[in-house]
Order: sequence, then C-alpha cells, then structure tokens
Amino acid sequence: MKKSIYWNILPLLATKADFMLCIGQRGNGKTYGVLQHFLKQYKKTGKRFCYLRRWDEDIKAYRMEQLFAPFRNLIDELFGEEFTIVYKNHKFFLVNGNGTKVDILGYVLSVSSSAHTKSISYTNVGFILYDEFIRMTGEQELRDEMSRFDNTLSTIIRGDNTNVKVFMLA
Repeated sequence: MKKSIYWNILPLLATKADFMLCIGQRGNGKTYGVLQHFLKQYKKTGKRFCYLRRWDEDIKAYRMEQLFAPFRNLIDELFGEEFTIVYKNHKFFLVNGNGTKVDILGYVLSVSSSAHTKSISYTNVGFILYDEFIRMTGEQELRDEMSRFDNTLSTIIRGDNTNVKVFMLA
C-alpha cells in the first residue's frame, strides 16, 4: 500500500490526550484532518468546535469563508448535498438548501481579543483548534499570549463544556 503524503490524525487521537500538539510542514493536511474530525464528530455526537487564531486579522470573514471550501464532498456525505457551511458573526453554521441556519457547528475567536469574549457562552463545545499557534519568524509577538490563551480556554471550557479536546497545530 502506498504511503500517504498527508498527515493522519488517528495516531494523535489514539493517545486520548486532552491537549494534542502537532508541528509539521505546511500543506500536509494538519488543519484539514482536524477540521474533518470535527465535522465527523459533530455528525456523530452533536459536539461543536472553537477555531482559534492569534490575531483578529487571522479570523476576518474573507479568510474564514474559505476554511471549509475543501470539504464539499465530506459535507455532501455527512449532511447531504443540499447543505453548506456558512461563516457569519464569528460562527460556522450548517445551512440547508433553503438558506435556513440549521445549527451552529463552531465558533471562531482570536486569542488577542479573548478579554472581550469572557461573558459569551460557547455551548456544547467538544473541541478546540488553536491553528498556527507558533509564531512565524518576524511575526509580531502577542504580549501575555499564554495567559490570554489560558483565559480563552477558561471562557470556553465551563458549564457543559468540561470534556474538551484541544488541538494545537503549527
């Protein structure tokens, strides 16, 4: 059998860890694999996700609107051809063929603005993805980043969100 050039999430999931870090080359499918897992888990359990990035600029609508573009076949398979995933107001929605929002699939936050989201409720979250969690050379440093990240986690992981798996990719 030919070995895939794309990253496989299964060995990471087999660890059953609450925090999972994956560092690897660009373009090998880390983000794709984790988001694919989130969609499958939503279909199976109804658990939502939170997608985190460091800066507000990283979660601008024009960027987020493209995040699930490569998943057309998986969306068809899991939910049906009439469904799409739409980004609006820091949330990903599952939308039916009539344009009606069926449910929230996930939330989107930036670690840099986490202080402004403390009072917001993120319900039924089972997964968090902190994408590109390692700064690139020359990228501006986020002051107190680990403290802000911890505060962001505390905002999300409370109430009915106590059994949450955190993926950190770079």
